[in-house]
This record gives sequence, C-alpha cells and structure tokens, in this order.
Amino acid sequence: MRFSKSFRASYLVGANFADQLIVSEIREEKLSIADFPGFNGVRLSFEMLASIIRQDNPSWRAALASIAGVYVVVDRTTGKQYVGSACGGVGLWQRWSNYAATGHGGNKELREVLKQRGIEHAYKFRFSLVEVCDINASDEYILSRESHWKDALLTREFGLNCN
Repeated sequence: MRFSKSFRASYLVGANFADQLIVSEIREEKLSIADFPGFNGVRLSFEMLASIIRQDNPSWRAALASIAGVYVVVDRTTGKQYVGSACGGVGLWQRWSNYAATGHGGNKELREVLKQRGIEHAYKFRFSLVEVCDINASDEYILSRESHWKDALLTREFGLNCN
C-alpha cells in the first residue's frame, strides 16, 4: 500500500481517505490460516479444509499427517453425519486431501448427496476429529474404532453410512 500515515489512530475511516488509497491487489485467499489448534480443537468447514490443503499449511500438515483416526463429516443443512477413518500413509492429511479435492472423498453416500444437491453443497459440510489413533496402529484396529463410532452415533440408521 502506498499511503503515508500522519496520525495516531490505528485504523482509517475509509470515507475520509478514499481519494488517497489505491487498491494494488485483491487476494484470492486469506493471507494466513491460524496454526493447528490441537486435536481437540479441530472443527473445520469445507472451505477452511480446502484452504488448509491448498495452501499446504505446515502446522496442519505436520499434525494431520502424523495421526490415524476416526472423523465425522456433518451436513449442516440436515444434521446427518458420516463417520470415516484414516490409517497408514500420511494419515488424516491424505484422507482429508481427498475431501478437499472432490467434496466427497470418494464416499458413496456423500457422492449421492452432492449429486442430488450440487457440488457446491460440499460447503455445507463440517469436519471434526472423533478419535485420534497412533499412525502405526493396524488397519483392523482403526476400522474397529470407526465401526464403534458408527454404532455409537447411529450413522448407519440415521446418518450417511451404509456399511
């Protein structure tokens, strides 16, 4: 910005200085995303998840790539939940990268929701961690924990899990 500030106020009243301000750039995305808040603080809109993945945010990548676990995707318009899991490879980072790329992460039920409502409906999804597991835990263990949470949250009966 090319503007000489000669006053003490920490902000401008735009109308008072409009003729002196020049917009030199409009960014497509926010300048930064907050650092990873800890596993218990993960609640992401689809938009935020997509930005974190697209920007390859280092603190988020390091944290999510270091764990396996169980997550829930909630459709904020219906309240229906989808419980999924991530194991092996680069853990949750890899799995959630698929969601950021497609909106549905390859899940049959979420694909159907987006087919019916349009791809932009992915912006109504919210992602949260349900259980964090060791990245080296066996696939069988992770899948058993996923099944536990499907049973506990009744997502087969009332949600978006069909298996």
